[in-house]
Amino acid sequence: MVLGLRDRQEIEEIINSTSCSKGFECYTSGLESLCKVMSFAGGQMIECMDDTHPQCEFRTAFGWGHVCKCPLRKYVADKFQR
Repeated sequence: MVLGLRDRQEIEEIINSTSCSKGFECYTSGLESLCKVMSFAGGQMIECMDDTHPQCEFRTAFGWGHVCKCPLRKYVADKFQR
């Protein structure tokens, strides 16, 4: 996926203010290695739909499922609907 300058700048700001034990694999893969998520609560939150990363530091139990609290993953979901 090709990102514009403004998108890259915003993503770099998120990366600089966030720690990721996976080294931001979602970004370094060109936004190809993304876990599956679904927006809810009017787009305010994203639900983890992918059980392949149960130890993800951003995955938090919520009701019967899990929410993703990764600011980079939320940005990608909001901005690119991915």
